[in-house]
Amino acid sequence: MGDADVVIERFRPGVMARLGLDYAKIKQLNPAVVYCSVSAYGQKGPWRKRPGVDGIIQAMTGLMSMMGDPDSKPSKVPIPIADMVTAYLSAISILAALNGRLGQGRGEHLDMSLYNCTLMLQRLSMSSFLATGQAPEKTGSAAPYAAPNEAFRTADGWIMVAAYHPARWTALCTLLQLPELLQDARFVDNQARVQNRAQLHRLLESRFASQLTAHWLSQLDGRDILCAPVSTYEEVTSTEHYRQSGIEVEL
Repeated sequence: MGDADVVIERFRPGVMARLGLDYAKIKQLNPAVVYCSVSAYGQKGPWRKRPGVDGIIQAMTGLMSMMGDPDSKPSKVPIPIADMVTAYLSAISILAALNGRLGQGRGEHLDMSLYNCTLMLQRLSMSSFLATGQAPEKTGSAAPYAAPNEAFRTADGWIMVAAYHPARWTALCTLLQLPELLQDARFVDNQARVQNRAQLHRLLESRFASQLTAHWLSQLDGRDILCAPVSTYEEVTSTEHYRQSGIEVEL
């Protein structure tokens, strides 16, 4: 480690010190080292030595309290999102520290925790809570800050529609033959639509349920209204765009 550019460790705080490989020791040998410690709760605070994995962190940071529909039981993001975002942010932080070392001539100790990174991932909802004191509601597929911006049932499946910008909202009401919604005080602007999302959802879904998903995709695309089918993995991997994306490589 005396000539390493980067050292990464993911033990609980204190383990590397017992091994004689903590940042203070490595820094004496190599002042330019970028030393990245990845842990569940960070190097400081009363929880620093607690173990944690992705699901535990999703629960501890409040992420699970936001997932699902209003009346659903607690659920989590079904991919290891806490692990993944911590890895991404650690990589970015290491690169930034290496770049900073070019000017300063010395490295630094990066304290990366699943806890902090997962809280950062919730910056929109957390900022709203800190500003208002009100816990965010579960909104299922809907964005809590915009409406309509959610999934609607069609005659053969589901379609995701984002039509909260004024021009797209007008175009959607015209397409669905619901011009009266444009004059309805409950839906006069995005804030009003968010507050009355449940009523709006019922009105829009009654129209979407009358036709197949393919019909609505064609109609919505033709009016520049953001939309997408709610696709299964089988449907995703069968598209020409997926095949040309380069994301899947066989070895």
